[in-house]
Amino acid sequence: MNNYAELKNIINKYLQLNNIAFCFSCSLTDASFNEAGNIYVYDKEKKDIEVIDMDLVAKDGYRKIKSTNTKENPINTADAFVISADNEWYFIEFKDSKLAGGKNGLKDNILKKAYSNWYMLLDILYFMRENSISCSLFNFDNPARFAKEHVHYILVCSSEKNPDMYRLIKECKLSNQNYTPPFMQRLKDYIFKDAYLYTEYHLERNLIDNFLY
Repeated sequence: MNNYAELKNIINKYLQLNNIAFCFSCSLTDASFNEAGNIYVYDKEKKDIEVIDMDLVAKDGYRKIKSTNTKENPINTADAFVISADNEWYFIEFKDSKLAGGKNGLKDNILKKAYSNWYMLLDILYFMRENSISCSLFNFDNPARFAKEHVHYILVCSSEKNPDMYRLIKECKLSNQNYTPPFMQRLKDYIFKDAYLYTEYHLERNLIDNFLY
């Protein structure tokens, strides 16, 4: 069983232990769909991968298990989650909107999703260990260190609506670096191994093309 399949299996067993069953995987393209704008931020027919739909896990699984009143107890999550063959963990959030000069509420929401999603996944993993189902991929003794060594948070924005961001990402890539917007810097400094911005094109070239599981 590969890394991604192992984590997917653990989430599935978590739901089953709580008498819930549904399919929570999808393509990365489908995870990028923005209902409000009726558009796919990442729309690649040939270069796609399967991911865990974290919105679905939270909405139809985790929130129902934690509370009978899901409207009063929401949890915000990233759109997708996947693990690479070398055990790098990726949370991926899509935004079909302009980021530069955008409202602080949008940026705060992005940060909130990062914190909430990591907490939800940790809660699931520790619950499963208490029920004698552990995860060989994860360091239960030091989760903070694990996050700093293995977890990435990628915000994917529309290149059409963010031409300046596209340029900054491209310039950083020339130096073999990722571009981290100032408002995401705290995620990189305190929680994750890296937190950075991609457009749909950079996601395809720098993650999908090299992704094996």
